[in-house]
Amino acid sequence: MGSYSAKMSNLYSPEIVQRGRRSLPDRVELSKPRYRPHAELETTPNRTSPHLRNNDRWIALYRSKHMLSKVPFIDSHCHLDFLFTRKRHRGSLFSYLHHSDAVTTHTLPDNFAGCIAVFCDPAFWKQERSWKAMLSEDNVWGSFGVHPRSAELWNKETEAMLRSVLRHEKVRALGEIGLDYSKGSDIFKEKQKAAFKQQLEIAIEFKLPLVIHCRDATEDCWDIMTKMVPREHKIHLHCFTESFTVAQMWFSVFPNLKIGLTPLVTFPSAKNTHNVARRVPLDKLLLETDSPYFIPRGVPKDQVSLSHPGMAITVAAEVSVLRGTPIDTILEYARENTKFIYGI
Repeated sequence: MGSYSAKMSNLYSPEIVQRGRRSLPDRVELSKPRYRPHAELETTPNRTSPHLRNNDRWIALYRSKHMLSKVPFIDSHCHLDFLFTRKRHRGSLFSYLHHSDAVTTHTLPDNFAGCIAVFCDPAFWKQERSWKAMLSEDNVWGSFGVHPRSAELWNKETEAMLRSVLRHEKVRALGEIGLDYSKGSDIFKEKQKAAFKQQLEIAIEFKLPLVIHCRDATEDCWDIMTKMVPREHKIHLHCFTESFTVAQMWFSVFPNLKIGLTPLVTFPSAKNTHNVARRVPLDKLLLETDSPYFIPRGVPKDQVSLSHPGMAITVAAEVSVLRGTPIDTILEYARENTKFIYGI
C-alpha cells in the first residue's frame, strides 16, 4: 500500500477521490423527521413560539439558520454517557432533548433522527443497565472501544468486556480507537499502539466498522492501519482536522472510509476544516457533534456549556454555505453515508 511518507509526497489530483463515487439516489428514504422513539412522551413543549428573554435572541438567530430543512439527519458520533453524567440526567435521550432545559429544547431541529452513541470508557461498560437503556431507544445505536487516552486500561479483562458488549444487537461499530499524541496525552505511545492493534484485530474478527481517533499521529495510524486493515473495511475517521491532501491519502487506500466533521467547522480559524468541507466528495462526508464537546460558534458558552446531538445540523449548515450547496443535499448525502457505514 506504500509508506505514509511516499503517499504524502505525491500531490493528488481531484480525480483520485472521484473514483468509485456513488451517485446520490433519486429518492432518499426518509423516516419521520421528529425524533420520537417513545410515544408516551408525545407531550413535547411547544417550540414554535418560544418565550425568549432579551439575552436569548441568539436562539432566534440559531433557529432561523438551522431549522429550515425537513431532511432527517443522524449525529454519527456523540457520547451520551458523558453528556448525561455531566447533566446528571437519568432517562432517555428523548426526555433529555425535549424536557431537560429550554435551551436544549429550542436548539433541537425537528429533523433530528437519532445518533450513534460512542462508549469509549471501559468503566462505564460495567454499568450495563445504563448503556443498555440508552441503546433501547429506536434511533440510538452504539459503538464500543477503548479510547487511546485510556489505553492503560487495556488488559485481558477489558478485552473480555469488549468482546461481550460488541455482541449487543444495537452495536454497529468498534471505536473510538486509535492514537492520540497531542499535548496533554500522558499515555505512552507504545501502550496506545498495542491497544490499538489488538482492537483492530477484534473489529476485523467481528466484521465491525471502525471508528478511528487519530490526533497528531497520522503517520503511525497510517502505518498500522495499512498493514492490518482490509482495503474494503468500513471506516469512520472521526473528528477530521487534517488537510485535504491527507484526506485524499486515506480515500485512495480505503475506498469505504468516510470522514466526520464537527462543529469546529463553524469557527473562522478552522482553515483546514473549511478547505476539506469545500472539497471533500459528498459521498465521503459524515456529520457529528462529538457531544458534549464542540459547542458551535454563535452559541454563547456562558449559557450553554455542553453540546447535544441535535447540533450536528450546524455542521451541515456550515458545509452548505462553504460549498454553495443546498443544505438538503448535504443532509441527504450524510444520511446515506451514515446508513452505509453503520448499517442502520
